[in-house]
Amino acid sequence: MPTRKRAEAALERAADGERTRELLEELEELADAVDDDELHQRLTLAVYRFLEDDPALFVDDPAAFFHELRTSDGFAEETLITFSAVAEEPPEAFADRVDDLLALLTSGNDLKRGLSLRCLYHLAVRMPYAIGGATHAFRACLDDPNARIRGTACLALGTLESNDARDALEDRLRDESEYVREAAAWATARLEEDAPASEPTDSWERTDFESLDPLEFESLVADLWDAMGYRTEETGAGPDGGIDVVAATDAERIAIQVKRYLETSATGPETQQVAGQTARSEFDRAVLVTSSGFTTPAERFADDATGVELIDGRSLCDLLDVNGFEPGSYR
Repeated sequence: MPTRKRAEAALERAADGERTRELLEELEELADAVDDDELHQRLTLAVYRFLEDDPALFVDDPAAFFHELRTSDGFAEETLITFSAVAEEPPEAFADRVDDLLALLTSGNDLKRGLSLRCLYHLAVRMPYAIGGATHAFRACLDDPNARIRGTACLALGTLESNDARDALEDRLRDESEYVREAAAWATARLEEDAPASEPTDSWERTDFESLDPLEFESLVADLWDAMGYRTEETGAGPDGGIDVVAATDAERIAIQVKRYLETSATGPETQQVAGQTARSEFDRAVLVTSSGFTTPAERFADDATGVELIDGRSLCDLLDVNGFEPGSYR
């Protein structure tokens, strides 16, 4: 069968909902083989849809997958994409790889540590029997320099019955990161209720943001900060108009810039733009919120800046979940 006909047939099977390793491999092979840019893009998008729907299909050999993660300083792009998706929905086979995940928590690479912890957190929710002695590792991550890792550690501890978890979480209630404070407050409340947390039946995923236009996304962020105890105002500044939401309490005023991106990441210049707001006397700190992620220069700039917090799409989903937002009401 000619390559184009094979490609169209494979795309039709994928559109009909088939999710098998064989079809995934065929789509990847065809994407490399076709010389038509439009068809190549359709095949690539179909592969990404597979990744969103059933990331476990991309890890046919967990032992080899973790060997690559543990022995390489960096990531091949395809490994990074796969691990990012699998970390949010780890396959049952990962219940046997907890030691590998715990070993990755000692890595000097923020990305490896963060994704490994996300994976352990979701295993703790869905397969708590697999976690065993990971509580100690979660507590250690509460002191990680990376705020997103500290926040995920709070969420993980909130899923487990641990006599000393409450004391460990107490300091994080005063963390400099709002994401961490919210996660710690949720985890503490769950433990005080003596009811270990369960994952929401309809939790947020970054793909949920695709159905929102930029203004709807800004309103969602404003609603979230309102739920977190702030008085909020949408500025209506429009594209590249600077601050999109002002959030205030009696103690502080926050400048929030909102970037709804589906494919690209928020950049260093955008982080510098929102950071500039803290120089204005009317703002105490600034937050840049995106539906996607951040480039390395953006992360580095925020690390060195004062009073600037970055909240990526994954952290935003966490904040929406712990504050009781239902994604169905915004779709």
